Amino acid sequence: MNYRHVLKRRTFLQGSGIALGLPFLDCMMEKSAFGAPTDVPTSVISLYYGLGTPNSLLDRGLTGTLQYYKPLLDAKKLSMFTNIDMTAAYAADPVTAQHHYGQPYLYSGFRTKLAAQFNVIPQGPTMQYAIMKQQYPTGLTTRFKIMDCGIYFRRAINYQRERIYDEQGKNAADFADLASPVDFFDNVFGKIPMPGGATLDPKARASRSIIDYLVPEYQRLTGAGSKLPARDIAVLRNHVDRVRQLETMVYGSGGMPSRMVTLMRPTPPAIGYKIDGPGEAAAYHVSATDFEKAYQIMADLFVAGLQADYYRFGNLSFDAGGGHTYFTGAYPTPDNPNFVFNGAPHANYHAGNAGNPLSVGHNFFVHKNVAAALAKLDSKDFLAPNGKTFLESTLVLVGSEVGNNHDVSRMHHAIAGGNGRFKMGLNSNDRIKAIDLYNALGKSYGMAKVGDGFDYKADATVILA
Repeated sequence: MNYRHVLKRRTFLQGSGIALGLPFLDCMMEKSAFGAPTDVPTSVISLYYGLGTPNSLLDRGLTGTLQYYKPLLDAKKLSMFTNIDMTAAYAADPVTAQHHYGQPYLYSGFRTKLAAQFNVIPQGPTMQYAIMKQQYPTGLTTRFKIMDCGIYFRRAINYQRERIYDEQGKNAADFADLASPVDFFDNVFGKIPMPGGATLDPKARASRSIIDYLVPEYQRLTGAGSKLPARDIAVLRNHVDRVRQLETMVYGSGGMPSRMVTLMRPTPPAIGYKIDGPGEAAAYHVSATDFEKAYQIMADLFVAGLQADYYRFGNLSFDAGGGHTYFTGAYPTPDNPNFVFNGAPHANYHAGNAGNPLSVGHNFFVHKNVAAALAKLDSKDFLAPNGKTFLESTLVLVGSEVGNNHDVSRMHHAIAGGNGRFKMGLNSNDRIKAIDLYNALGKSYGMAKVGDGFDYKADATVILA
């Protein structure tokens, strides 16, 4: 028999048309007569970054730009691979790889057909979508199906703004282009309603909070008459504080006191989140520190939504496929404490000039920020139903669309979590075909195969625990 739980897993704080999802609480757990908890729901996300990692930096291993992953490797919470062969991505056209071949093949194993203007048509689904369909054949109970977001300034071609595809190779995410912290917060956590269906303008919005509309429900769950245990009340209070902090980071305080929180980070920089820099000459100019602030706020929002079970599948992008962002300003790195950005790194990556200071500095910039997003997933403040962090419980995929000079014959990949399904702590430079790695991942979720079958091995067990 099962004991009754106090709250259902999909419980919201609600008021005036606003619904705020809750993190996992102990009282949501169904326990058997023997006290065994239900398992954590299946969840798969990716942390994508544009332009890849040149071979010379892969060869440096943890002494170079990949050093930011060392704490997670040492803690056996991540496995990293620096010699993944993705050449099957362009088997039909082996002259050159390019971004438009590698990006759709990444974590899908399906080769690509090209449409006009280098738009791509993948021949099958990305792994997030495929595992979602495998594990939830009757559909999800979450508010959103797949969340695809990030900070990037190129969107003229579909692979620059889309990361997750369905069986027909079409965008599978709920939002096709979610590249602003404000848009993310409004779409996921809620807009403040006004009579007649309008919403407050940003300035007026900054002086009010969605939490104001949820106070009665919040007081009911946390007040003297609450049925929740003390630990759950503390987690719920922390969650509401955090959402208010995220909201203030996105909108500012509007001159009002910050109420329940002390701000830890400034509001998002006023940069052009919805522009398109189509090429090197017209690349969008942004300081690296502003880009980093915007990305880390987006990472905070993305992780909070995952922990509140708004979605279980998704992607967070650090720049677009091919990059082309023109970065400016001082950005100290372990190699060069005096490094200053002044250009778009794309040309340096692909000129075979991997030792160029711009490409090296940019790669430090990329991996520092991706590793920081992984660390947010490892927070112990909001745990998954199995009592582990979301980094440990969610299958997290890390990768890019190209390697050295547009090539995809040697790629950087990393995986984390999977709720014990995979070997963690690996730092492998062994030659591994991407399709074998992907099939090992898919096999653990009951999938017969991943990808279009090119070089497929049914017994692929590269990283199975």
